[in-house]
Order: sequence, then structure tokens, then C-alpha cells
Amino acid sequence: MNTASQLTAHVIQRIQQFETLTPIHTDNNSNVYAILMHPQSGIEVGSIRVYQGSNIIDKVVEVNLRADEMAMDAYMVMAFTRPGSLYPHLAFDTELQTEDSAFHIDLLHKREFSTDIAYIQSVMQPLSNAFNAANNNPDFRFSEATLLMKALLNPWMASYHCAPEYLPDAQVTIDAYLDHWLSLAKRPADEFQVNTDDCDTVAAFDRAHRAAIFDPQVDILWEMISNLIGTESRDLILRLVRGTNEKAPLATHARGNTT
Repeated sequence: MNTASQLTAHVIQRIQQFETLTPIHTDNNSNVYAILMHPQSGIEVGSIRVYQGSNIIDKVVEVNLRADEMAMDAYMVMAFTRPGSLYPHLAFDTELQTEDSAFHIDLLHKREFSTDIAYIQSVMQPLSNAFNAANNNPDFRFSEATLLMKALLNPWMASYHCAPEYLPDAQVTIDAYLDHWLSLAKRPADEFQVNTDDCDTVAAFDRAHRAAIFDPQVDILWEMISNLIGTESRDLILRLVRGTNEKAPLATHARGNTT
């Protein structure tokens, strides 16, 4: 296992320690939800794993993408809490290449930042020490996002590039964010509660927010992904992370087209 896969396994393991996850798959002999193929060559370039949560978590989506010609190994883990609860989602991804590596960890909010100061201060502001420590690490280079993406994402988003030899150091930041996210399940009664009953208003905000974040017209990353796995497989991932209009895998091997 390389560093990117080790960090991903660590994130999954911590989520599994928090709550029981049941794999959703198309083959009883495998925990894989779908295998991703290059649309032209037919070579396997990745996989999707999906897990059903049992309480706070609704679903976990894990994606691995590999490109041998770029010596790239990339992973994404999205832990989606129940859409109607105020508990934020967890977003993590990491990428390893020969000359560069990257990692990103973030909490996706369920309230509008511009109008809910209590939510920001209680749920997001405690990340400040970990965020500032990562920013002050001379081995990490902050990954800039477009202005449009900044408007949609959490200001405490930790997203950095670094030389491959420094990627193991990302675990300090990753664990700090995980520690805080997991701690939200049981908070003192006088603190802002996010482990709430489902609310239609919160669920509607979450649907709109996820549709905006996971939009190929907003984030060019999805166009890059479609070049590797085709639009059909890319759209399968988008359906899973948006949480709307989900369909069963087209087959164990998800083949995409480029049109």
C-alpha cells in the first residue's frame, strides 16, 4: 500500500469504528460496487465501494482512480450523514503522483453560513487550530479553488499539495478533523446539537448544496475524471455523491462513453 491508500484506509477504519458500515455490492464475492474502466482501452482504472450506514451515517462512497501513464493513484471518501440531520458530511480525498501529492479534508455544512453564526461558531470554528497548523506547515502548499467553489465550500477546508515524502504528515490534520467530526455525535447539552432528527428544510438545503458542489459545470475536476473513466461512469459517481436519482450499477464493470 502506498501513502495515499494508507491514509484512505485509515479514514475508512475510523469511520467503521464510529459506526457499523455494511458494504453494498453487485457481487457476493466482492465488496466492490463497480469497477471503472478506461472508455477507449477497456483497462481497469479504478473502483467504487459503497457502504450503508446504521445510525448517523446514511452512506459512505469510496472511489479509487488510477492512471499508470501519470503514475497517479487517487482516492475519495465521502461520508454522508442523514440528509435531514444537521450533522455535517465528511469529505476526504488524496492523490499520489511521482513528483507531487495532495490531500483534502472538509466538513460539508447543512446550514447557510451567511445567516447562521451559531452553527459556524460551534460546528466549524473548532477546526481553526488544525487548519492554521496545516497552513503554517512549510511543506504544505494550500490548494486554491475558484471563487465559485469557494462560495460553496467550507472556509475551514483543508486542501494542500506537498512533495510525496511529506504526504504521511497529512495524517495529523486528517485526524484532527476526524476527531472533531466524530465528537459531534455526543456534545454537552449546552452546545449546538447536530445529531438531530430529520428536518425537511435541512434535507432540501442539503440536496441543493450537494447538487451545486458536485456539478461538472462548477468543478472542472469532473471533466478530468470523465477523460479517465468516461461520462457514464463519472455520472454514476455523481449520482452517488449527490444522493438523488440513484440507480443500481449498470454492471459490475461500469464502462463509460466520452460523448
